Amino acid sequence: YYPNKYIKTANIMLGISSSYEGLGKLQEALVWAEKAYSLNPHLATSSLSFLLYRLGKRALEKGDFRKAKEYLQKSQQILPSPETQRLLKQAEKSISR
Repeated sequence: YYPNKYIKTANIMLGISSSYEGLGKLQEALVWAEKAYSLNPHLATSSLSFLLYRLGKRALEKGDFRKAKEYLQKSQQILPSPETQRLLKQAEKSISR
């Protein structure tokens, strides 16, 4: 159970996160999504997981395999998905080369 004030605050934080995401500022969006998640994990799970996935995918495309692994592992822990698992394996394989 989460008090109503936490739900409202988490919603505001997710709105800020979404605004930053819309501006292409994923790191800033991540900060606010993590804050919302800390207040209400149920409400912020999908937003945080998707941001981590996007950051991981971006890092993978840039060749920063360790950073990609970090983001994708966090995403997978929050909300597992086959696509995230596939990219995570790709990052791990690239690191071991």
